[in-house]
Amino acid sequence: MCKPASINKNLSFQLKEIGFLPVLAFFSAQLFTAGWSYAYHYFNCFHIGLLSIGIPYHHFFLYGFWVIRNNMLCLFLLSAVYIFVAFIVSVWLKHLKPIWLQGAVAVIFVMILITSTFMVANYFAKRTANSIYLNEKNNDYASYPRIKVWLQSTGSENADKNKFNQALQSGSYRLLIQDSTNLFLFQSFKDNKAAKLSTVVTPLRKINYIKLLPQYKSLL
Repeated sequence: MCKPASINKNLSFQLKEIGFLPVLAFFSAQLFTAGWSYAYHYFNCFHIGLLSIGIPYHHFFLYGFWVIRNNMLCLFLLSAVYIFVAFIVSVWLKHLKPIWLQGAVAVIFVMILITSTFMVANYFAKRTANSIYLNEKNNDYASYPRIKVWLQSTGSENADKNKFNQALQSGSYRLLIQDSTNLFLFQSFKDNKAAKLSTVVTPLRKINYIKLLPQYKSLL
């Protein structure tokens, strides 16, 4: 037979666990939002819509940690401000009458707080994406290997298509990302960093084979 003290201790532990779950869910939602927003803005620099890339959802949490890593000091200071404001508001609410007004103000404050945190997550994600893209651009996209691609012959190649095939086979394109159905390639120019990138989407079903090169500098 359980003693009352033991029952109370177990109940208190369970309540603490339940109280922790909303915090964990909120943090996970913020992390996912930051990661999704980062991916959206980063691939937008390559003129690719995020919905056209089959990125696994769990990758967005990793991107979210990248956002935190690149903005750790700012996010720490903002968190301190949020905690301070929440403390001031909670103290003020205790002296607010009547009770229904106290509840209404608390709900409005929580909604504003949640909305603002999502806006902050989007802002820092966009800033991180633009910063990383600019760093890649200034360093000749050093994270992306060159690639050679041989497409399947359709039997109706014209001059433009032959020229494009030769460019793919020359190794002048870089591999941006690969999902389950497509290769996303771009061509960079080492002597013209201001040039706008054009991204080529090549279905895997139309490729004979590819060769990734251990080279991370532009050929042209």
